[in-house]
Amino acid sequence: MDEPFPPDLIRRFEKRYNRTGMAGVLTSAADSILRNFFSHDNFYSNSNLKNSIKYRNDVRQKGQTEFYSSHEKIKIDGSEQRLPPELSAQTGEYMLEKPFFTEIEDGTVVGSKGIVLDSSKDIILESIDGKEWLLYENFSKKPVDFLSYMSSDYLPSAPNELKIIPLLDYYNSYHSWVYHQLPRLQGVKEYLDDNYKILIRSDPPDWMQESLYLLGFSSQDLVEWDSRIQEFNKICIPSMRTIETKRAQKIDEKSNQRYTLYSKIASKKGFNWLRGELMSNIAKNKEFSQRVIISREDVNTRTIQNKNQAYHWLYDHGFVEYTLSDLSFEDQVSLFSNAEYIVSPHGAGLTNIVFAKECTVCEILGTNIRKPTYYILSEIMGHQYQFIVGTQQTNHRDEDIVVDAGGLKDLIQDEL
Repeated sequence: MDEPFPPDLIRRFEKRYNRTGMAGVLTSAADSILRNFFSHDNFYSNSNLKNSIKYRNDVRQKGQTEFYSSHEKIKIDGSEQRLPPELSAQTGEYMLEKPFFTEIEDGTVVGSKGIVLDSSKDIILESIDGKEWLLYENFSKKPVDFLSYMSSDYLPSAPNELKIIPLLDYYNSYHSWVYHQLPRLQGVKEYLDDNYKILIRSDPPDWMQESLYLLGFSSQDLVEWDSRIQEFNKICIPSMRTIETKRAQKIDEKSNQRYTLYSKIASKKGFNWLRGELMSNIAKNKEFSQRVIISREDVNTRTIQNKNQAYHWLYDHGFVEYTLSDLSFEDQVSLFSNAEYIVSPHGAGLTNIVFAKECTVCEILGTNIRKPTYYILSEIMGHQYQFIVGTQQTNHRDEDIVVDAGGLKDLIQDEL
């Protein structure tokens, strides 16, 4: 007898129910239905919506603003080695503005991503990574969020007495959390009083909570966001410490389709602060190999198909393979802070190179190189960067990779 519902649908229902309850399930169902009536272009052409957006300069003038640290010039050199065009396109100098945080009174938090509205119900773009296109993407994917925003003037909402700092990462990913969100807390930690609570996603993953604990926050300092709309007496918005710029248009050789290369630039000062804060609260008695291989076998994408052959020489020369999902956040920080040489396929685990002091990063790339994130991050942090391009059977970026074992050995042997 056939199952009444597809197994995948049942799994998705259980996952959603366990994380957000029946209200979350119903909201997700409503989003699925309403997506048929809302498109990305609808929001781009909505002049009323565009006029209600408050950009970074508007925010700095709107509330009580505190600047800290300094402007920062980031140079991506790339002169030490021959780079493929996808990487060489990133070279140049970038300027990051002086970071700040702004406190606003009588603000409202709306939707699943915690978009902040000021007392005039205008959207604070900095609360959704400072990206206008991301706001439109969110509203088109989650129309219930848009309807909550549109009805914010009319829904009775008793103000919550809490003073909060929304830290609801749009992507809900480890990379984005470490790369985009945690460095924003520097000014908060150094200048703001202790009465503020951190607003995070409901049912947060362990690494999210552990990272905040290591920064000195307690479980009482964290508030899980499980509402669609809530007014707060005071909201603090830390500025983003990253910029994303369009660098070049490329054509994929296999599919002949055009795509855009972007540069993701982040604050070295922010990462240095983050590493220092975390390391000051980490036990010093844990030992890891200084020669590290990062495994992706736990996620089953971009794994090394010929691993035993490709890594044989590395194993013989002191390299140890680690599966990061088996490690606590604290252990991941310890592992990378102690590393001298890191070998890994392209993946979120390489975000942890922000915790390394001086190391060599060898990234194993697939045939289709479209995200030079960790080349740029290595340059920002002052690490030595190497790469080797393996082969993939299809044009899909997550396909397993076959690496030239001899080429990998020669590349690393020259640096040891």
